[in-house]
Amino acid sequence: MGRWIAASSNIRARTAAYSSTARPGKGKGRREYTRKLVRHLADRAFRRPIDEPTLDKLVKIAETAMKQPGITFEKGIGEALTAMLASPRFLFRAEFQPEPNNPRKLCRG
Repeated sequence: MGRWIAASSNIRARTAAYSSTARPGKGKGRREYTRKLVRHLADRAFRRPIDEPTLDKLVKIAETAMKQPGITFEKGIGEALTAMLASPRFLFRAEFQPEPNNPRKLCRG
């Protein structure tokens, strides 16, 4: 459990450092910055490049949160990060079998 807490603190610190390098404006610039930041976090969390439909869902979560009264940009990104960390894609690493009927043949990668 201690390892998970330490890893979570590390992710949070790195996210704060990454997001503090530039403050997003309003409108299109904010949306582009949100996508860039969420893509960066998701690629790291899922240990592979994120697909566009999943990225769209995570950005929508962040933007929906940001529209709520009293919710800052950072808290909106935090909501997307919470969704990433609760995702099976984060919790489990799938191993695909190139030959499903051959249990001895696993794809390493």
